[in-house]
Formats: sequence, C-alpha cells, structure tokens
Amino acid sequence: MGGIGYIYLGFASHHMPVYQQQQEAKGGEGEVSSSKLSRPILSFVCFMLFLFYTCSGAVERVFQSMATTWSLCGPLALSPSMAALTDSFYSGGFMFGRLASIPLASCLRPTCLVTTSTLGVLLAALFLYTAGPLHWAFLYPAAALVGLLVSWQFGAAFSWAAKRMDVT
Repeated sequence: MGGIGYIYLGFASHHMPVYQQQQEAKGGEGEVSSSKLSRPILSFVCFMLFLFYTCSGAVERVFQSMATTWSLCGPLALSPSMAALTDSFYSGGFMFGRLASIPLASCLRPTCLVTTSTLGVLLAALFLYTAGPLHWAFLYPAAALVGLLVSWQFGAAFSWAAKRMDVT
C-alpha cells in the first residue's frame, strides 16, 4: 500500500517545501528549483532508478533465502548445515562489502561504484549459474561475491541520484 502512495507522490505535481536557509541563501522568496532536468528526462531517470532499486532489492533480499533453499534442494543436495553456510557466506560478503564501500565511496565516483557493482553481480551470478551446481567449493565463494558486490548498490546509487536531483 505504501508503494502505491509513493507512486502517486512521484506523479503528482506537489513541490517540496522551501526551507528558510535555502530562501535566505537565494536571497528571495521564490521556490528553489529541485532539478534542472526537463520533466520527461526526470521521469525517465526516476523510472530507471525505480527499476534499478527493484532489481537490486530483489537480489539483496530474495537471493539470500533462495540460495540456501537451492543448495539444500538443488543438484548439490547439501546437508542442512552445509546449506546454511551458503547464507553465512552471502551475509559475510554483504557485511564486508558494506564496510569496504565506505572507503571506496571516498575515492571512487558513485557512477563507477554502481557500474562495477552491477556488472560484478551479473558476472558472479553467471559464475554461480554455471559452476554452482558442480561443487560447494564454487557455490560458497560465488554467494560471498554476490553479497559483497550487491551491498554497494544502495548507497552508491543513492549518492549518484543525489548528484543529479534533489532526493529529499
């Protein structure tokens, strides 16, 4: 239900409130422009951001549980304790990736981080698809790599969007 509300707000022509500090900095009573992009381009960018966050959120949340289920019931048919390690490797990679993304964000541009993360997740997923069913030794590092790379996406994409439009 909340998503429907956000979609409505995205298409409504409401304006963000202008804060007093912004008005004083501008030296006038007028409204501060939230974007220098035309409406069709801004709509396209918002749609692409929505699509990106939907896909990266799906990888971030759905992959974790499905990888454990797949390692338990899939071609490897791992024992429950070994299948649970898939989740541990994914979560460990995710945690390390979030910690590593802090210094990376200070020296790399958000565009570079988003591109690297997206392509890296794609390559890790392809490796997981081809080598994961063969042996658990391929499954665990691939799951850790997916977790590591997908963890950069939210913060980097948010920073990237903030440089192009007012995200408040």
